[in-house]
Amino acid sequence: MSWLQRVFSLMHQSSFQPEAAVSSYALSLNSVSNPADWLPQPKESQPAYPLEYVGLNGEYDPQGLAKRVAQALDQHPQVQNIKTLCIIQHGNRITLLGKVTSAAQLQQVVEVVKQVAGVKDVDVDQVTIGQLKPTASTPTLVGATAS
Repeated sequence: MSWLQRVFSLMHQSSFQPEAAVSSYALSLNSVSNPADWLPQPKESQPAYPLEYVGLNGEYDPQGLAKRVAQALDQHPQVQNIKTLCIIQHGNRITLLGKVTSAAQLQQVVEVVKQVAGVKDVDVDQVTIGQLKPTASTPTLVGATAS
């Protein structure tokens, strides 16, 4: 299961549908009888809403940045199979929570996340580094709680 499917699977089960963003440029093209005859240049190349709310297909999506981060992680072969982390979006900040096997693995994830347009900060304070499952050679403490 991909990052995008795993992290946003509940959204697919709900009736949430992000609204399509319509710019004044698109409206002006719709009002022209033959857009090929007259194509005005857009005044700005950026969308009318903050980059953190741009969805996978350019639509307005309040969780657009987190979805684009998940998509970037899916496309990176070294981190695409990590199933022990969650992605949470707070504006233009991404928070990762869960567990990874090593600091190097966490660093790879952070590097991929920072490359996504719109990410200003990556918070990893809630990520635990260590073995994901105890092995037979690893002693466990009786009464200890997992962190």
